[in-house]
Amino acid sequence: MRMVILLSIFFTNFLVLGVPMEMQYYKKIFTETKISDIFDESFLKVVPEEKLLKISKDYTEKLGEYKTAILNTPGSYTLVFDKGTTPSKITLDQNQKIVGLWFGHPLANDDSIQKIFDELVKLDGKISLYISKNGVSLIGKSENEKMGVGSAFKLEVLKKLVEKMEKDNISSEKILYIKESLKTLPSGMLHSWPDKSPVTIQTLANLMISISDNTATDHLIDYLNIDTIKTREMFFLKWGVSKEELDDYLKSDEKTKKIKREKFAQRDLSTIKSSTAPTYIERLEWFYSTKELCSLISSIKDRKELSINTPFIERKNWKIAGFKGGSEPGVLNYTYILQKKDKSPIFALSLTVNNSQKGVDTAKITELVVRVINLIDSEKI
Repeated sequence: MRMVILLSIFFTNFLVLGVPMEMQYYKKIFTETKISDIFDESFLKVVPEEKLLKISKDYTEKLGEYKTAILNTPGSYTLVFDKGTTPSKITLDQNQKIVGLWFGHPLANDDSIQKIFDELVKLDGKISLYISKNGVSLIGKSENEKMGVGSAFKLEVLKKLVEKMEKDNISSEKILYIKESLKTLPSGMLHSWPDKSPVTIQTLANLMISISDNTATDHLIDYLNIDTIKTREMFFLKWGVSKEELDDYLKSDEKTKKIKREKFAQRDLSTIKSSTAPTYIERLEWFYSTKELCSLISSIKDRKELSINTPFIERKNWKIAGFKGGSEPGVLNYTYILQKKDKSPIFALSLTVNNSQKGVDTAKITELVVRVINLIDSEKI
C-alpha cells in the first residue's frame, strides 16, 4: 500500500511497564490524533504528521479498529486489526524516537481470489491473469492471449541459456566480453562498463533477471544466437527511427525485419528520444501469454537468478520465491513462482495489463498482486 521510510539500522527494544515501546507507539499511531511527539524530527521532515495520520486512517478504513502488534523479530511486527492484518517494521533511535517506519500491504481476513479477480476486471486496459497450483490451473482470464510483457521476456532467455549450458556442458564461469555494439540503454549498469570487459555468463544472467539489465540481456541473446528482438533494437524501433522507416518495417516479412533491425541498431544510441506515453505496444513488444510465462518460470523455478530480487516478498520466509516482471508506458507484468515450505503447493502467478491509450494503474495492480501473494503466504488458497 505505502512504503514510508527506513532511515536507521539501529534498534532498541525498550520496555515500559513490561510492554515494548514499539507496541505503545503502534497503538498511538492508529488510535490518537496527536502523534508527532513519538517521531524524530528528521523523520517528520520527510513524512509530516498529517501524512502519517492519513496513512493511519487508510489502514483503519480497510482493516477496521486497531487491536495489537505481534512481535516477529526485533523491529518486525504483524499488526492486528478488527478485519485483518498487515506487516510492519519500526526503528527507534537512542532517544526512543521513531526514525524508521514501514507498513506493508493489508491482508483482510475475508479477502479471496474471487474478490481480487472482481476488482481486477474493472481496471482500464486489456488484462491477462493466470495462477496455477502444482501445475494445475487455479484461475485465469485471457490467459492464452499474447500481450506485451516488456522485460518479462527475459525469462525465456534465461531458460534457453540453462538449456544450452546443460546440453553443451558449459560452465557458469565461462567468460564473455562486453561489446560496444551490444550496449544498450538502461535499466541496468553494464552499458557503462568499458568495452571488452570480461564477465561470466552467470553474472550476465544474474544482472538480466535481478535488475533487468538490458545490456546483459543483449549479450546473452547474441551468445545464444536466438531469434529474439534485442533491447537495443527495440529502443530504436520505438523511439529511434522515422515514421516512414517504421511503417516500412512493419509491412516487411520476418526475414527483412531482422535485417532492418540490425541496421537500425548500428546507429548512435544518443539519437533515441523515448516517450512516457504508450508507444506501439500492440505491434512492437515482446508478446507472451500469462500461461506461457507461468510455464517458463515453473520450468526454471530452482534457478537462483530468480530469487535475487523478489519485490513484496520476505525471501527468507519462503522455500521457493522467484520473480521477473516487465514494464514500460502502457505495459505492466508481474510473474512469480512461490512455495512456502517443503511440502507446500507450488504456485505460479502471472498478471499482465496493457493500455495503448495511457499508463496503467501500477499502484492498484501492485496491490492486487500483493493480496494474492498474501493469500498464498497465509495458506488461504
